[in-house]
Amino acid sequence: MNKLTIAAACMTLGLVLLATQMVGETPNGDIIARKIKSEVASSAVTSHPVSGGAPVDKAALREEVDQLRKAWNAAWLENDSATVDKLMAPEYVYIGPNGQVSGRSVIMGVILSPSYKLHHAEWTEVQINLLSDSAAVIIDHLQGSGTLNGNTFTDNNRCSRVCLRRNGAWQIVFEQASEVRAAQVDGESSLGKRPRSGRNNVR
Repeated sequence: MNKLTIAAACMTLGLVLLATQMVGETPNGDIIARKIKSEVASSAVTSHPVSGGAPVDKAALREEVDQLRKAWNAAWLENDSATVDKLMAPEYVYIGPNGQVSGRSVIMGVILSPSYKLHHAEWTEVQINLLSDSAAVIIDHLQGSGTLNGNTFTDNNRCSRVCLRRNGAWQIVFEQASEVRAAQVDGESSLGKRPRSGRNNVR
């Protein structure tokens, strides 16, 4: 088992644990938790639900997930709220670099805000891990800047997304961003106190 497979497995386990933690912490948390755990569990144990046991074309699946990634990123760059809404699963959960958990409505509020604009963004170091033919994890490195509510922010985050395919369509069900810190200099980060993450600024 390579490092990427281990990371993907840990991400799936983390999502299930997060769903459990959400019970009692968010409105309808128990309902959301059951849906997330059910979807992830069924996706992880069902290797070929459509093909009936035939070999899966992993290259084609990775391309599908990569197209989801590109469409999602482009939608945020272009303030395309309709596409974000389409690609965001009903039980979508986001954990920001500050550790705060936000649901679908909060993050949709960001893309719908007239004050939100992502001026520049670059996603590098892209890794796509297939958990089955209906579940995948995307990992990348986001660097960018933008404005929200009159404030300028910068992003330098390692991002991970759990994606599920339902009825032939891929959606993002879980997303987490972890800040990439510069080398420590005399005990302090050279990043200083820069404003961080547009999606954090609303929470």
